[in-house]
Amino acid sequence: MKTWSYGINSYNKTAFYYLEIAPWYILFIDWFSNQIWSLIPAIPLPAISMVDSDGNKTNWKEEYNNLNDLYYCRIHAPIFAKMNEKKKTINMPISYDKLKENHPEDIEFFIKEQKLCEEIED
Repeated sequence: MKTWSYGINSYNKTAFYYLEIAPWYILFIDWFSNQIWSLIPAIPLPAISMVDSDGNKTNWKEEYNNLNDLYYCRIHAPIFAKMNEKKKTINMPISYDKLKENHPEDIEFFIKEQKLCEEIED
């Protein structure tokens, strides 16, 4: 299965299309994990003691802050990383202005990005 998308850097005015090639189930697992992540609310976690990956004492509140972040760090990110190992990605550079022309449906996104870049420069 193939999926097309694009990426932009509004600050440097660079852009590219990318093609991901993977078995359908890899793209589905990736999509499904992302959908679950988007549904999990940011419920604050209690300060339950734990030991972090470096062996230091910490707590859930300090380590993850909320339920959404806990899911992302412990479930979604590892799934995403594993699925990306199985994908082949091809990047195709394109001029920023040409990509913007090709996607008039996303013009509000480009305008928002441009405003953010202008704020950074100020």
